[in-house]
Amino acid sequence: INFFLTNPGDRYLNPGFGGGLRAFIFEQMSNNNLGGLKESIQFKIKNIFPQIDIISLELLQDENSLFLNFSYEIINTNLTDTIEIEF
Repeated sequence: INFFLTNPGDRYLNPGFGGGLRAFIFEQMSNNNLGGLKESIQFKIKNIFPQIDIISLELLQDENSLFLNFSYEIINTNLTDTIEIEF
């Protein structure tokens, strides 16, 4: 959850860390924005957390909300979890 809510550049010694979802809270959302945001988040997760295997990442929009559903597995542990965030 911390990764998704942190904007890139917020951490002094780790400027690439963060999903940057807070930056999109007041943006006009469209399918193009959601697609680009999804690709960006997937790329960052693969680079920052190589021990995580992404099962699914969904970004959905409503009239006034953005929903994130993220399912993942920790490699070689058989542990899975799902994170759901609503903005």
